[in-house]
Amino acid sequence: MSRARDIDIVTKTLWMEARGESDQGIQAVACVIYNRYKNKKWYSKILGIASLANVCLKKWQFSCWNPGDQCDTKLPKANKNSRVWKVCESFATAAAYGTLPDIVCGADHYYATSMKNPPSWAKKMRFICQVGHHRFYKDETI
Repeated sequence: MSRARDIDIVTKTLWMEARGESDQGIQAVACVIYNRYKNKKWYSKILGIASLANVCLKKWQFSCWNPGDQCDTKLPKANKNSRVWKVCESFATAAAYGTLPDIVCGADHYYATSMKNPPSWAKKMRFICQVGHHRFYKDETI
């Protein structure tokens, strides 16, 4: 896989998952993607190799890529010249080059506080922090 593909897919994932957050909130989501990549458990075996893009595209991991979600409806309308797109792209690039500071202390899961109920997996993991409207957790069993 190419670094350019990683940057493209991670940028899109960050935009869909965290575009309403502060720069720090976008960075925190990028850290989760990178932490999953470092663990290598999280890439899609169907897609082949461990890459940031394959971490994002692994089935049912990032809701924005689920069929019928934002990748189909909102992503085509994204303004790629907007400030938020550029911020997403800068954090994606840092992740692709391995220079992204981990501000979530190894967290590999998060959920939006707008969810009516926390996901069931949150009870089994260590809460790390909240950044903006996302709560971050670490699965310590892996």
